[in-house]
Amino acid sequence: MIKPAKILSITMVKNEQDIIEPFVRHNLHFVDFMVVIDNNSTDETRRILEMLARETDRIAVFDRHEANFTQGAFLTRVMHAVQSVFFADFIVMLDGDEFIGAEDGQQFRESLETIPEFGFGLMPWITYVLPEGQDFDAMTADPPRSMQWVRREEGEQFYKVILRPAGRILRGYNISNGNHSVSHGQGAKLASVKLPSLPLLHFPVRSLEQLTAKCVNGWMAMLAKQASGIRLEPNECHQWRENFERATKGTLQQELAKASYFYSRKAGTVDWEVDVAERDHRMKYQRRHSDGRYADPLRLVGKAWEATYADAPSPIPVSLRSAFLDWSDSQADQDNPPARRLDVPFLRWIYDYGNPKRVLEIGCGSGANLLVMNHFGAETVTGADRFEPDGILLRRARYYQGATEHFTGVKTKYDMVLCLGALSGLQRDLAVAKAKAVAASADKHIVFLAETIDGDGNGTLSLPQWLSVWRQLGWLPDVAATLSARAVSTIVELRRSVIILCRDTEPAAGDDSFLVWHSAFSVDGGESAAVIIEEPFGDSTVEYSLGFHRKAS
Repeated sequence: MIKPAKILSITMVKNEQDIIEPFVRHNLHFVDFMVVIDNNSTDETRRILEMLARETDRIAVFDRHEANFTQGAFLTRVMHAVQSVFFADFIVMLDGDEFIGAEDGQQFRESLETIPEFGFGLMPWITYVLPEGQDFDAMTADPPRSMQWVRREEGEQFYKVILRPAGRILRGYNISNGNHSVSHGQGAKLASVKLPSLPLLHFPVRSLEQLTAKCVNGWMAMLAKQASGIRLEPNECHQWRENFERATKGTLQQELAKASYFYSRKAGTVDWEVDVAERDHRMKYQRRHSDGRYADPLRLVGKAWEATYADAPSPIPVSLRSAFLDWSDSQADQDNPPARRLDVPFLRWIYDYGNPKRVLEIGCGSGANLLVMNHFGAETVTGADRFEPDGILLRRARYYQGATEHFTGVKTKYDMVLCLGALSGLQRDLAVAKAKAVAASADKHIVFLAETIDGDGNGTLSLPQWLSVWRQLGWLPDVAATLSARAVSTIVELRRSVIILCRDTEPAAGDDSFLVWHSAFSVDGGESAAVIIEEPFGDSTVEYSLGFHRKAS
């Protein structure tokens, strides 16, 4: 069995368009897969991430729209949700301005092996600065490549963590705010080790524009958290407050060098001849989706200010939300719980992954999945199911009424076909015939759900048998994309057994043994009431009830 990601990273970013592309390209030299949560960026960060995800097939981009939350608690939920599908050996917690400082991949992996199993390693910061006496335009032109000066002494040394779950789910583990440490909820002592040969190159201050937006938005966020009742730790984000005061006094430009030097350390005096040193990080990367410039800070601050007086932006229209809940209530007596739950983060992920213009769903239920895809950008959406046309949300012209066993395919292929349980329960010969019809209707991707993993013993297909059928039809699973979709979903059936299929000629098509292994776990949860999930990794994210100590080899 091939594990798709032995080393993965988790990052949350906001408004990092100047540095996000180098961040991804550099750190992908060391990690197998990256999970990046965009915290409601209003610049080009998310667009750049989408382009990089499609280019590399090694990045999952998720969204966080709500502003008031505790970073450590949220990233802890992300870590558990992601690990419960990837079963990685190592998890590297990174910020968007942090770059792994290993000499090469071999030295990085050797350092990882010194971390105790089920413990964590601590990577020391090396902070790059913008010293006085240098050409500021040159230093800020293409961060991080254009930044070559560091503090000789960090002062109070900060670290960032690398977890070593060794292929298991670490129940009770909690990530601290800032990713500086890990604790156990029941007070268990966790083994840890410092990694002096594995520094983390840190570029927190990169230009006047970047620091202006960062400190103003950062301090506003701290005030909003306090106002909402979230308790801040002592001296939390003091750099936001100090630099905010510089910005409001109009002295930030004159004090930019000093602000870069005293980032995350107590302010004092600096001797630029003594306290900084030139250090070539030797980073090499090619920009394809960005130019290194930061966005207009006034625009970013304005958007952040607007958000503090508005509700969290909804990923779907209010009218669609209401219509779906009304339809779901009308189906309360039907034994089809998945059709009464709308998982928006899952749909966002598969849309971003495939970027489909035309989407067909077999067994579309209310049609809400398709309307969400249409809202995200799919131009043509079509559904098929047994319900009367007047009783669903799709326009009549975009809907075909009929039982799944009568589906024979469509004349014009669709970029993506959703088949989320519609073929479950069919006997083998009929199931294979319908799979052929689905395959003939799809051009690029099939999103498939087989609700029965082992079959029911009465002639229905097990998951391995389904995978064999798809393989014979020329379709193979994109394992990393499948696991990403499972990680972000809150619906039990999707977390356990959804599969994203691509043409067997695609580079992403891969070994499916890990998916069979992964799908054997049982999952807690199973909400039967009508519900819409709009934010990923919420407090109620389901967990695996079995196999917490089962190791993936």
